[in-house]
Amino acid sequence: MKIKSEDYINQIYELQGIPPFTKKMSFYYDETGNCRKFSLKNGEINDSEAIEKDFILGGITFEDGNFPDADILFSKLRLQPTQKELKYKHLAGKSKSFVEVVGNKRVTTFLNWLIDNKVYIHFSTLNNLYYSLVDFVDSLYETHKPVLPIIEKNLKSALYRFVLQYREYLLPFLSKYDYPNIASDKVTEFSYNFANFIQDNNDDSTEEGFFLETFRQMLKTAGRSGKLIFIQDNKSETLIEEYYLFYHERYALFPNSKHIFDEEAEVQKKLESVQTSYRGKELKNFDFAKSTENQYIQISDALIGLLGHLFFFLDTLDEDRILQINDEKHHSAKENIRKIGLLINRSNELSPLLIKNCNDINLIREREEKIYLLGYK
Repeated sequence: MKIKSEDYINQIYELQGIPPFTKKMSFYYDETGNCRKFSLKNGEINDSEAIEKDFILGGITFEDGNFPDADILFSKLRLQPTQKELKYKHLAGKSKSFVEVVGNKRVTTFLNWLIDNKVYIHFSTLNNLYYSLVDFVDSLYETHKPVLPIIEKNLKSALYRFVLQYREYLLPFLSKYDYPNIASDKVTEFSYNFANFIQDNNDDSTEEGFFLETFRQMLKTAGRSGKLIFIQDNKSETLIEEYYLFYHERYALFPNSKHIFDEEAEVQKKLESVQTSYRGKELKNFDFAKSTENQYIQISDALIGLLGHLFFFLDTLDEDRILQINDEKHHSAKENIRKIGLLINRSNELSPLLIKNCNDINLIREREEKIYLLGYK
């Protein structure tokens, strides 16, 4: 596989209006939620946790020449002599409640160090089920090219939430048609049956229901054409085969920077097959290192673990619980959630490219609102 980094960068600029990132930075990475393969067989997902928890790849970054003193952080955290490296579990301790975790002294020390040392955070987060359904909507470009880009994200959000709500019926339904490898002679039948289920179970008086109804009508039109190109001619039962391209995307997107990943044998092997160039020269701006030998990777592990726990917590949080947390006056927890919000905002101000959410647009908005409600009110 041959990829030009500048083609990828220009595409993002054209589609999203985000200018290229030219600063020279050092990026360090770890990951959480990697289920290795996300598949649908006999109506069941191979890993139920992978539906509820995101895959996240990311960590810390800072400008060249500004190497923050990690020894100071490790000293303040007072790790046990037997602990060979810092991991998220060392920040979390034995607390099971996220409110208790995020409010503890080690998390406070950790977040203060990031803020005080001008460290930026970066991450790419992926909702496995959402990502597995985007090709379903993208297949409608064949029949609805003029209008689809305008409402694409709303359609994807509505479809994702509908499948999540009715997954006990719809996952076996998708499996029956070998999604995402629907046979050409089954496209029309598949489309009409899916559209009928939407009609029987959707409330189109709501905003979400309106977009789902729009999707239903567009799907029927596509069904009559007999083509859903992005969910045909794929490997049966395989929704996400591997995650190495998410690694590639990060170093291709920031070609002037250095990228140090935690060792992942399978990822390393796969990336060897990708030939990436930038301005006519081979792009070799990444490497892999043992986490036990690199403090910045360890810090990235702790950060990404904290973010993964936070996002899962936010996704399960209702308004009553938010009010309860505020009433209970968990000052340290609220203050640390505010600091996480500040770190996210600081990175977005440097460049929106530092943080990527491959997720339901409404879920992203809800997370942002809940961080505000918890940390700022």
